[in-house]
Amino acid sequence: MEPGKQWLTETAISERAAQAWSQPRTAVCLLACGSAATEVETVNDFVTALHTAGANAIIGTECIIGENSSAEFAEHVMATLGTGSAKETLGETMTRFRRKLVNQGIPLGFVFKSLGDVDLTVEVKP
Repeated sequence: MEPGKQWLTETAISERAAQAWSQPRTAVCLLACGSAATEVETVNDFVTALHTAGANAIIGTECIIGENSSAEFAEHVMATLGTGSAKETLGETMTRFRRKLVNQGIPLGFVFKSLGDVDLTVEVKP
């Protein structure tokens, strides 16, 4: 963010998209209610702006969701993505979370979506 600006906006991200992405190709989690919702009326949103700026994957929610569900999803992703000797990809991690909820009779796993590389894995350096 620029000094003196209070909020990070889609426009601010898009304006910086022309600059080189200096960090490793990151995965961005937007787990607030509707943070990854893209609508027909929306020309620019956080998901599109971050993807254009060079994020490897953007994970978010498409509608209003309870904080417990969001926290459970975040815990699952952080616990399984790129851990152990057999790294799970982002796609596998999201599928496993959805299956877990569906098997409990809860369809809320489908409010989480990702845009970008579903084969993404995370390398954890000691």
